[in-house]
Amino acid sequence: MKKKISIIVLLILSITFITFFVIVKKTITVNKNMLSEENHMDSAWDFKQNLNIGWNLGMSLSANIKYSQLITYSVIINDEKFGDFKPELLNSFNVDNYTNDDLKIEFNIPYTNLDGILYWSLDELKINNNIICQKTKFETKVNNGKAIEIISNLDYKKNHKVEIRLTISKLYEYDTIEKVDFYETFWCHTKTTKELIQTLRKRGVNAIRISFDVYNHLNNKGIIDSLWLNRLKEIVDYCMDENIYCLVDIVETYGLYVDDISNEILDS
Repeated sequence: MKKKISIIVLLILSITFITFFVIVKKTITVNKNMLSEENHMDSAWDFKQNLNIGWNLGMSLSANIKYSQLITYSVIINDEKFGDFKPELLNSFNVDNYTNDDLKIEFNIPYTNLDGILYWSLDELKINNNIICQKTKFETKVNNGKAIEIISNLDYKKNHKVEIRLTISKLYEYDTIEKVDFYETFWCHTKTTKELIQTLRKRGVNAIRISFDVYNHLNNKGIIDSLWLNRLKEIVDYCMDENIYCLVDIVETYGLYVDDISNEILDS
């Protein structure tokens, strides 16, 4: 019995060793091929596919937050709050008291306490089935992560039914160091330093991919925040100083959707 167990163990160890040898040999061959073919790449994608990438900073510079799906809003009339609603849905409620003809829309913005602008449109506002407002665009200031818009001169009466539907286009936060720091640490929980890149180089890393996103780092005129771009350049320079291949990967480019860019930019 003991002899059988020894034979089985020996067999497993042999298979493991052979498998490991094959993988290592294949890896060395791939690396040699990469070196010989490096000058014959047709595109950055071909280069990336053939390069032995030893480290991936992943989403460290990526915002990747779909604010349009996360932001909710509340309707407040005479200090009475009618709950939290999702954009792009027709929400209805009854006004139980007389009002001062004002309707306050308060946006609940997650993950931020910064200042900026919220771009949104009031698709439809109806009071007792009468259309009061339709397809009206707003640029509401965001202060410390809060945004409030007041729509005045509305003819409310007691027990009137209010129906509202709105769409959130995008959130643009003002260019601040806090904003850059927040998004760099959002996924990887640490800032990229020159010492980190130097350590990776010493351990044999020869290529780094940097994911870069412009969502809510792009204003309504199509301009990317200067601090965000400068931070990207700074990390790329870390890599270049260590003679490391640096692949900048523009990912999840929500901020580059045509709807987010003004007509002036599109016409230019």
